[in-house]
Amino acid sequence: MEPEERQVMPGVTLTDFRKQPSTGGAASQTTVAGDQVEVVQAQIKELRNQIKHLVRSNAELEEALAEEYDKDFADAIEENKGVILKREIQIKELQDLLPKHAAEPENHEDGLYI
Repeated sequence: MEPEERQVMPGVTLTDFRKQPSTGGAASQTTVAGDQVEVVQAQIKELRNQIKHLVRSNAELEEALAEEYDKDFADAIEENKGVILKREIQIKELQDLLPKHAAEPENHEDGLYI
């Protein structure tokens, strides 16, 4: 059986050389290591920043809608909600790639986490 390759982000590909698990045991999850941990953490940080801006944008659009209905604003809010959901899923998938000791806390500022 050929090893499974999966692109986790542009320029970062994981290759799973593990044997398929037997029916009696659970498979361990693929994780990134070394320099890739920092790359994945940076991607998570960027996705969180995008979510922050989308949430702020939605708040401003909702405030404008409270004054006067605008279909474009309402459509933009719904579109942003979909993008936010996709970004949250991407964050979860990236977090699942990190070793447990390297996972970032949910709410964090720049700094060192041990």
